[in-house]
Amino acid sequence: AALFVQYADVIKTVFMATESSDALLVRRIAEEPATKALLHRKPLIAIAAGESGKISRVMNQFMTPVTHPQFPVKAAPGQLSASEIKFLRQALSL
Repeated sequence: AALFVQYADVIKTVFMATESSDALLVRRIAEEPATKALLHRKPLIAIAAGESGKISRVMNQFMTPVTHPQFPVKAAPGQLSASEIKFLRQALSL
């Protein structure tokens, strides 16, 4: 996969969180200097899907996928609205 990073403008990785610590793990890995070097410092969207992964959406710093409260269903499990993410980021001083 690293071979194709040179052709990408943005890297996105998503996996299903089975527990809340998975969401924190994805953020820690995304912030590792080795990860950033491997991705050639490209912007990274790194989130854990599902109810247990919601905090990773709050902590993600680039192009976080969001939903809208008026949509009948969410496009992905654990997806939050932009206003929910903004509120939580402010509450956590992010």
